Formats: sequence, C-alpha cells, structure tokens
Amino acid sequence: MTGAEAIQAARNAKSLPYDVLLDLFTFLDATDIVNFLSSSKLLYSHIRDETIWRKLSARYGVRDLSLFGDYTWYDIYTGLLHTYGPLLGLWANDYPYIGNIMECRVNTDRTWYGIICEVWKFPAGNDIPDNDREPCLPSYHESFRIILTREDVNESRTGCRTRIQWYPYSQQSVSFDDMDRLQTPSLHVLSHTNQAIFVHIGEDLAFMPGGEHPQMTGQFPDFPGTQVAWYEYSRELPRILQEPSSEFSDSRDFISPSTQARASYLYSARVDHTFPPALSIYPHPDRGDSLRLHTPQLPRVFRDFRGDGWNDVSIRNRYYPLRSPLRETATTAIGSSGWDPTVLEGIWLGGYWSHGTEVMFLEWDSEQKEVRAWKLTGDVNVPRGAISWRFKVGEDLPDLPVDAFEEVRPEALFSGVATISNFGFLPDDRSETPVYVALIGLDDIRVSWPELLPTSRFRRYKGRDLPSEQVVGGVRRATLWL
Repeated sequence: MTGAEAIQAARNAKSLPYDVLLDLFTFLDATDIVNFLSSSKLLYSHIRDETIWRKLSARYGVRDLSLFGDYTWYDIYTGLLHTYGPLLGLWANDYPYIGNIMECRVNTDRTWYGIICEVWKFPAGNDIPDNDREPCLPSYHESFRIILTREDVNESRTGCRTRIQWYPYSQQSVSFDDMDRLQTPSLHVLSHTNQAIFVHIGEDLAFMPGGEHPQMTGQFPDFPGTQVAWYEYSRELPRILQEPSSEFSDSRDFISPSTQARASYLYSARVDHTFPPALSIYPHPDRGDSLRLHTPQLPRVFRDFRGDGWNDVSIRNRYYPLRSPLRETATTAIGSSGWDPTVLEGIWLGGYWSHGTEVMFLEWDSEQKEVRAWKLTGDVNVPRGAISWRFKVGEDLPDLPVDAFEEVRPEALFSGVATISNFGFLPDDRSETPVYVALIGLDDIRVSWPELLPTSRFRRYKGRDLPSEQVVGGVRRATLWL
C-alpha cells in the first residue's frame, strides 16, 4: 500500500477501530498522520498518543526512552527527530583525496539529551604505528551537538526545540567578526549539483623525483557515482531549508603570487554527471583553526584557485549517507561451491602503510561476479571514490604458499588486481597491478602485493562499544574491536 492509498483508506474508514487506524499509520509519514488526526475533534484527541510517536521515532532507530530523561515520545519526535532524525547514521564526504567519515548518534551519557555528531580520525604522519599494515580503529572527535530543550512558553504549549552547539571542547572555535559577533561553523543542506572536483598539477614540482613534470589535469572519481553500493538511497536529509549548491569558476589560470610559476591546485567544473543533494558543514571562519574536522589537511603542494595561500581550499565538503549493512551469517564455508559473497559487503578498515588506516566499502556485484573494495577515504595516490582492489569469484584459484600470508591460513584465496598511482592520481599515472586476496574469515582479509608492497590487512568495522571507550576533551578513543 502506498502512502496516498493509506490516506484515502483512512479517510474512508474513520469509523474503523483505532488499532486498525494505527496500522494504517505505518504507511504514512508524520505530516500525513497529523493532517489526518486534525480532520476531526475525535481524531485530534489522539494527537499525543505515545504509540504513534514511539513508532515514528523507531523509524530512525530510536527505541530507548530512558536516553531522553523525562521527555515523552511526542516531545522527542516533534522537537528533535522530525527535523534531525535523518542525521542518525554514518556519512561520507567528497573532500579532495582524503575524504571524511562523520557519525551521528543519540547521546547516551544522559548529561544532555539529543544527537551528537562525531568525525572519525585515524593516526597520521609520525603518529602512524610502526606496523602500518594493520588497520587502527578511529578516534571519534565531537563536532557538534543537537540538544533537545524545552520551549520557555506558556503552559498551554509544551513543545520542544533544539539548539546546535559546536565544538564544545575547542577554545580555538571561539572568535568574533569585525562587529563583535560570535563566529561559528554552520550546518547546511545543499541541492544537487553537476560540479565535480578536478586537479591540475603544473610545472613547478621540481621537489618530486624526476625533476620537471609536464602540466597534467584530471578529474577525481565521482563521489558518489551512479548507483554505487555504499550510498544509502533510502536515507532522507535533515528537514532544513535546502540551499543552492555553490557554483565555482572553471578558470585554470591561477598564478602563484609568490613564485609567478604555475601552481598545483584543485578546482571545480561542470560535468554531465549530477550529484545528489548533500549535507555540508561550513567550517569555522578562522582558516587556521586546527579543528577543521570536516576539511582534512591536504599536502602543501595544493592550492585552491580562489585562494592565495597553502591549503586554502574553498570547495565545499558534501556529506552523503553511508550504507552500513549488517554482516550476514554465512550458510556455507567461504570459498566453497555455493557460498554467497554478499556476506563480505560492509564497511572495512585497511592498513595502507605510510598513509595509515583508510575506510573501505566492500561490494559484491552479482552480475559481474566481482568483489570490489571502494575507498570511502583515500590518500594523494589513490583518492576517495576509487576502487582500491577487486577480484572475481568463480575463476581458478591461485596456488600460493601458505607462508605468503605470514603463516595465516586463508579460508579462500583469489587472484585480483589493485589500483596504483603516482602522486595526484592523474590519468597517465594510474595503472593496475596483480594482487592476491586471502579471506581469513568473515571479518578479516589480507591482500598481498607481489614484489611491490608488503601484505596489508583489512578488518570489518562492526560498530562501537561505547562503555569501553576512553573520553578526553570531546575525543572518544576505542579500546577494543567488536
């Protein structure tokens, strides 16, 4: 039954028992339910029925009333979830090369009530562990809170409202403009766009091996592309005013003021592909804020065509809803005849040597009989949105010594290919190299890069154990793998 059919059925059946009407409400959104209940005094008497609002809250996975103090389900849904419930879950953004993951969840510590949004961060630079082929769990950096508060109005109105609190632990986020007004980051919903991100690398890369390089230009992988497996198409965006996406110039003639040499820079230009509406976090106006969580640090070689200094990229980050499928139970042994590779689909963390841990989404393409590891976060060699490695299922399995995977015995072994690239991921610099992919179990994969790189490990990300996390100054650190 469609929503329109349910509305018509409800209108034609006002004399039906109330429990039957409640069943019809499961096909309607909140606005339709309120409109229907407002059609008569008798029906309106049920407007605060907790059963209605509890079921609507459950659509966002919110089922524990104890996490909201003495608020009712009516308060929680109308004051918080109707507008911001779509935030709950994981989001992946398209920021150049590196990308980003943001997680929004219901706050569980009961010191305040609402939604907390955190950005995943992994060790980088000198903080990458010596065993850089092993993935690390992220640390979770608090970005903002959407706090449920009661309206200070007369007793006849007991609705709720929310306020957004940004970076509550960061003193660096506090600054004022020329008129002594507080400046803060801001949350936006951007409309669809056909602006894609490009990179131009000029002739001034003498610091790179090989000396002078010709000018090269290339487009980043579409993020998201068409019908990608990691995008959660059923997720809505927060119900706030949708704004037009920014239009950036496609000029390619930016000149570095310091050297008068053609610079390496990122820019945005129109393409045929249309990217869907997205969530965006405009960072704090202070470009030197070390907690610009949503615009990860880029290598110093890149300039934005609109900027006049290093790392001044003004391309807006666009967050897209990230699908997080639950791991299915394998009914047959991995790699055996009749096994279902769908059990591999989900979010994985991989160790990428000097780049540290990166976030992947494993996809099973049943038509091509291929497993693909998409990069949700990336690096300056192979960026977010690219396929890191892939292998076919059903082909002859390679004969490889067990000790090729450091004496870990695989349950199944496959030949595959991996994407490699020089700095920049430019078209002429990309290639594929053979790899061996070993399935150690449902949650553990090793990839061997013969004669190129040491074997790297990929582990399934299965969520968080909040009670075990260590919390210091708005940063939560995981202590165990689920």
